[in-house]
Order: sequence, then structure tokens, then C-alpha cells
Amino acid sequence: MLTATAQTVAILPINRHVPVTEFALKLLNALESIGAPTSYLNQATVMQVLGRHAFSRMGTLKLAGWLAETEQKYRIVLYVADTAISAPWTQTCIRQVRSARPSSFVEPG
Repeated sequence: MLTATAQTVAILPINRHVPVTEFALKLLNALESIGAPTSYLNQATVMQVLGRHAFSRMGTLKLAGWLAETEQKYRIVLYVADTAISAPWTQTCIRQVRSARPSSFVEPG
């Protein structure tokens, strides 16, 4: 079992050819296999939970609250940037990890 404090981890591909989803799922499985309660968040997950307006001006408040709740619930939160760098989801991933302590950036590829 992990004894470290909670972590937020952004997984950002260095280019569009990097299989970011495959890498993130392998990381998720590895972390869970050692007993680390881990949440895997990608754009689809957020849209499924919060709906299509998750990244609208009004939706961002709801999104921020939900992400904060998720970070409290899990030891590790994987923010998988599976959209373009300028997309709202990728910018959210970067912002969440920058604001969290301790945090990590993982760049597969």
C-alpha cells in the first residue's frame, strides 16, 4: 500500500501520435495493483458526469467543485489530456495540477 500523500497527475502527450489513453490506463492499473485508490479523468468522463455544458462559463463552477471533491476522495487523480492543447479539458488538466500540491506532470512519448 502506498504511504505517500495525495497526488494529482497530468498526463500530457508530447504530440498527437502518442497513445496517451493506453499509457494512462496502464498507469491506472499499476497504481491500483499496489493499493492506491486512483481516479482516471478524461474529457469523456467529465462530459458523462457533468454533461455537455461542463466547460461552459456556468459549467466551470460545477466542474471545479466536482474536481475538488474527486481529489479529496482519491489518493491519486490522473488527469488525462486526451484533447488538443488549446482545448478546455487539456487546459483544465494543466490548471488542476498546477494548483495542487504535491503534483506531477507525466509526458509519455
